[in-house]
Amino acid sequence: MRRVFALLVPFAVLVATIGMVGVLEARRLPDWRLELDRYLEATGRPSETVAVQSVVQARRPWNLAPDMVSTALMDQTWQSIDVPPPSNVRCVLLERVRHSPSTAREWRTQEVVLLGYHTDLLWKDGWIVYELASDWCTPESHQALAQVGCDLGFKGDSAGSTDGKRG
Repeated sequence: MRRVFALLVPFAVLVATIGMVGVLEARRLPDWRLELDRYLEATGRPSETVAVQSVVQARRPWNLAPDMVSTALMDQTWQSIDVPPPSNVRCVLLERVRHSPSTAREWRTQEVVLLGYHTDLLWKDGWIVYELASDWCTPESHQALAQVGCDLGFKGDSAGSTDGKRG
């Protein structure tokens, strides 16, 4: 009896550990950085560098409305079906630096992209990259960012106001 007990306890611990890891892995969100990298690769130019200035998780992702954004990058998962509201949104402030080899000048621009995690709670899930419907330094964009709860650290109100220009 002791021998059976000595074999069953480690086996039970092993099964419980594998089960817990499996449950946690099934609940883990896919990495949003992969979609951001795909977006930067698709929209980048050879003579520019892109730096992520700030990343914020939205406090109210359910407020992201289709009229606030335009879809910039969507994988095959959501093609030709109605996309459910996002359950998670990341707001990303990017700085692009374009270099001119002939004049040795550089142009700095900033932009905000949103990454929304969508799931139909059954089979389909994934991140979609959105661009703001209007230039990020306009009052409409600041209002949209405030509505979803993105505080990217601009001076001023919660969504911020800044003198930054987007090119």
